[in-house]
Amino acid sequence: MTNVITGEQASPAPPPRPQAGPGLSVRHTLLAYALFVMLGALFAGLGAALPQLRVIYQLGPTSGSELISVFNAGSLLSTLTFGIAARRLPPRRSISVLVSIIGCAAVLMGFAASWPMLLITALVAGTGFGGLVVLLNTAFAKGFGERSAIKLSILNAVFGLGAIGGPLLIGTVGLANLPFVFTAIGVLILLCWQVRDCASLLTGSEQGEDSGVPAGRLRRGLPILLAFAAIGLVYASTETGVSAWQSTYLVGVGYSVSAAAQLDAGFWAGSTLGRLVIPALTVRMAPQRVVLICTAFAVVALFTATSPALAPISYSLAGFALGPVLPTVLAWMAKVAPSSAQSTTAAILGCGMLGSVLSPIVIGGITGSTPGPLIPITIGVFATLTLLALFNAARVARRAKSSEAESIGT
Repeated sequence: MTNVITGEQASPAPPPRPQAGPGLSVRHTLLAYALFVMLGALFAGLGAALPQLRVIYQLGPTSGSELISVFNAGSLLSTLTFGIAARRLPPRRSISVLVSIIGCAAVLMGFAASWPMLLITALVAGTGFGGLVVLLNTAFAKGFGERSAIKLSILNAVFGLGAIGGPLLIGTVGLANLPFVFTAIGVLILLCWQVRDCASLLTGSEQGEDSGVPAGRLRRGLPILLAFAAIGLVYASTETGVSAWQSTYLVGVGYSVSAAAQLDAGFWAGSTLGRLVIPALTVRMAPQRVVLICTAFAVVALFTATSPALAPISYSLAGFALGPVLPTVLAWMAKVAPSSAQSTTAAILGCGMLGSVLSPIVIGGITGSTPGPLIPITIGVFATLTLLALFNAARVARRAKSSEAESIGT
């Protein structure tokens, strides 16, 4: 799933005094990080657990991808709800309800007696996931002044740590104890309930940013919105495709179920490392150049995964390359269209959730009942489409910049 999760960029603000943030204690900051570790473990754990869940619920060798899709469908619904109705929903109460929803749903996943019941609990868990991602990312982006970018990077990294630990734990505990992993994650999420106090950073933050923008300017910004939304759609399809199908492919080419679940963590380890290392190495490069190079590298790595011997390292390298793409795209977008950054960000995240819903189903439909090389090939096609979408966004951005320069000149 797709992990459209922590790339939101912070707006510049005067530097706060040396503390966790305006109105937010160190304790509540750490609670937010702890919650995101659990969210990462649950998000990545669903895909890693699929081979074992197929045994528990007596599914076919490539069945079960709808588990990922319903989780992301719940996330999409929640993301849209909190994006559209943000000013009508009290943030503190919303966070409390969302933590309770995803925590209780994860606990119940461990006790699901049938596959339909597991799908229902995953759908409910997804609604909690999507809303928490929107609210806490927005809080951290707006609430720490000049340190917001650093705080978001840490939030991004700890989500990745959870996404590494979840598959590793699932591959270690064995088939009989698998349900208890989801139950334990749910309990730990519920223990983070006081993260609701992060809502203090959201008070008064949702203002109509485009209310004073002329209609003609908004119309000129539509191609930019569509171009960047397309990136979100195919990028999330790529990331979620790997998360949902990597372990299935590895089992199909000869790896054991437990080894495949543990190797699934390699993609997220690469993604976390890439998000920390690549931005530091490319600080003076134009963002569009960074994402084009990274995505091209990911395309090569994903097609190389068709070799069973190279698949584990190929997926890890693909994660390393893809990790910084979405945050960098959001930074690039904010420079291209600063007056509509919030609406365009919402479009990217919403389309990303849609891609996360659709891609597991598409990959399952294409690969059929045999988990062979069609899995990495299809994911590689999604990555290629991401590269093409990035080229298109660069073209649209250049055209918009030229048009704006001409309008100023006249």
